[in-house]
Amino acid sequence: MSTDSGEVITLKPTDGTFDFKKAPPFALSYLSTYYNQPPTADETAVSKFLIEDFKIKKPSGLFLELGCGPTVHHIFPFAPHVTEIHMADYLEENLDQVKLWKAGGPNAHDWRSYIELTLQHEGAKISPESVNEREALARMKLTKVMTCDLKGPTPPEYRGKYDAIGCFYCAEEIGISFPEWQKVVQRATDYLKPGGTLYMAALAEMNFYHVTNSQGVTVDYPCAYINEEVVIKGLTALGFEQKNIRM
Repeated sequence: MSTDSGEVITLKPTDGTFDFKKAPPFALSYLSTYYNQPPTADETAVSKFLIEDFKIKKPSGLFLELGCGPTVHHIFPFAPHVTEIHMADYLEENLDQVKLWKAGGPNAHDWRSYIELTLQHEGAKISPESVNEREALARMKLTKVMTCDLKGPTPPEYRGKYDAIGCFYCAEEIGISFPEWQKVVQRATDYLKPGGTLYMAALAEMNFYHVTNSQGVTVDYPCAYINEEVVIKGLTALGFEQKNIRM
């Protein structure tokens, strides 16, 4: 049973980075805070952007979502286009939620509203059958769930391995200062093949975000304060050409 204790815990970065393993349990509280409701405006915008962008250049080959957290909804637009999907995160509790969904477990989080959102933006028919079909396709394409640590060096076996990577609400939640944020983005791009595509979504112009647990305790997690100018500056410094950056 949920209670509203009114308690607020504010977490701080160390040396410009944040370590989720030094924070309270995250996965279930995060899902409850943000995903026990219809898709929010920001997630709707991400879904729409991806599908519109796919009309310019479709993703293909091997896709990796880095820092996926306990969520799987960002893979639904990619599933029809890529040959295989891998998902990676720092916390085992997050990956446990991904594995639970992959296995179709009875306690897995229900992501069907996000499949409906994807189909809506694709202009496809929304029905129980079409939702089930996309869910089954995404489960089939998801072939690997693994750990990653974007605070440290990229493992050599993963450098240049992926045709496309997704980094959604991730980099700015690990690298809190601008130099550390840029290092996190650099490590993310290490996974890309030459000419590969990076898909990103970020919290804009925020210093923290809230997660509330089942006891009503709110935890404030830090994030980097970034905006469009910062993102373009960071990506061009990493070698991305501005003409190829679509915001």
